[in-house]
Amino acid sequence: MTFHTKAATEEVYEMFNQSLKNDSEDESDHMYSDNEEDFEEDGHDDGDDDDEKDNEYSQYQGNISSANGSKEEKASNSDEQYESYSNNSRGDEVLVSNALATPARGLQAHSRKARMPAMTPIAEATETTGPHSPILERSLVNAAHESVRRSVWHKIEPVLEAAGVYKRINLDCKKSDQFKKALKSIKTGEKSSKTASNLVIEFPQVNDIFCLKKILGEGAYGSVYLAESGSGQWKAIKVESTVLPWEFYTVLTAQERLVSSRDFHSIIGVDALYAFNDEQYMILDYISQGTALDLVNLANSVSEGNSGLEEVVAIFFTIELLRVIQSLHNVGIIHGDIKPDNIMIRLPETPADMWSKYYRRDGTEGWGEMGIVLVDFGKSIDTNLFPEGTQYLADWDLDPDQDCVEMRRNQPWDYQTDYHGLAGVIHLMLFGKFLKIQEELVEGELILRLATPFKRYWQRDLWNQLFECLLNSKLAASKLGYEGLPLNSHLENLRHQFEDLLEQKSEGQGISLKSSLIGLQQELRQRKGR
Repeated sequence: MTFHTKAATEEVYEMFNQSLKNDSEDESDHMYSDNEEDFEEDGHDDGDDDDEKDNEYSQYQGNISSANGSKEEKASNSDEQYESYSNNSRGDEVLVSNALATPARGLQAHSRKARMPAMTPIAEATETTGPHSPILERSLVNAAHESVRRSVWHKIEPVLEAAGVYKRINLDCKKSDQFKKALKSIKTGEKSSKTASNLVIEFPQVNDIFCLKKILGEGAYGSVYLAESGSGQWKAIKVESTVLPWEFYTVLTAQERLVSSRDFHSIIGVDALYAFNDEQYMILDYISQGTALDLVNLANSVSEGNSGLEEVVAIFFTIELLRVIQSLHNVGIIHGDIKPDNIMIRLPETPADMWSKYYRRDGTEGWGEMGIVLVDFGKSIDTNLFPEGTQYLADWDLDPDQDCVEMRRNQPWDYQTDYHGLAGVIHLMLFGKFLKIQEELVEGELILRLATPFKRYWQRDLWNQLFECLLNSKLAASKLGYEGLPLNSHLENLRHQFEDLLEQKSEGQGISLKSSLIGLQQELRQRKGR
């Protein structure tokens, strides 16, 4: 497509005037949204119910580059090569993979891995490392503070720009307000060439153009829009008024470190970031099936009260969550904002003969296609940028139901934030309502436990072990003899027990994990109107 021509403009307007296939303007779309207002709780008690019948489940019950990890879990050496980039007179170094210095142009657009800058192969991406030097020599850091992020960013920026995935444009864009006004006009029935032009964002410096279709989510950070590219692809564009591509860096870094792992596809795909003087635009993959919150709302809507997902389905998504978080922690990334809105569902339509009805933990026979995708890395931390043992502080408005107890007590933290977030998401899937905890004093130790009891026919012992670990991770580390977090080996062992359970009991005697997932897949498609 040629830009800056009348024909090109007409083509964009034509693209704009095409309605989204089966799209509903009134439909609530939670992708990348940071609010949970539409989730309804009725106070229904999902505790032990003697009227419930037993089922077959009643029979069962890195240190990457030596940063911020347990000595017990040193990651193995990697063939991945690192080179230093020095950007100041003191000789401070930021280490980046050779891959990030390789331009991404000319890569195949249809493959997420092909869209990445050319990567140095990693044999076991979740257990590998490379040498590094921390950028900031501090033991206690407010990693979300703008000054801290900027001190890191100015050293990383030239490397990402050289990779061809980041472009700094020394101009004011002034488009964000236009987008909102134009989309509002469309809802009121107005469609004109002026409205259409206000929904087009063009990046002539890199020959890219997009037409915005609707708002997917809004929050304190800015807005996320559904957009169609000049080549006809659906994309999500995250527009922020603060020009500081921290999230872009951490997503790209996570992808680079996990490029040889199956969990690569559990991280949101990012194509590029364009940073103007006043706004920045991050081009992301569009995921249409909705969030974990959508999934639970769907399950609650077809059952009495807030019953959550079937236990077999909750176990499946718990396994997926545990694996991808372990992978991130193994390569030194803390997500920092694990919550139902930030867990996208990944259940692509798959031919019946390519997806076995029997669960396979190794992802074979179609199971590797099913899972989740993590989005919103705005609070994420690359622990490789800081010395080993660094702890962090939070300066944002805290949510008593969302943020870990260390944050709420103004205490230092590291991986606890992800563990508490995991507990919240898993609790929502299992019980159909948000996490509520209670404190108990046990042998002089303050223990956090669930306020809601498990149903008697659930895998109560296994669930109890998991939640005890996630809610009391520092205490668990001490009891297990770890020198600190993360708890990768212990959580991996619990995950394997859940996997054992699914491989034995995913099909038969009234249980069918595959059929349940297909049912959810179809319901989500109908709900999203796509």
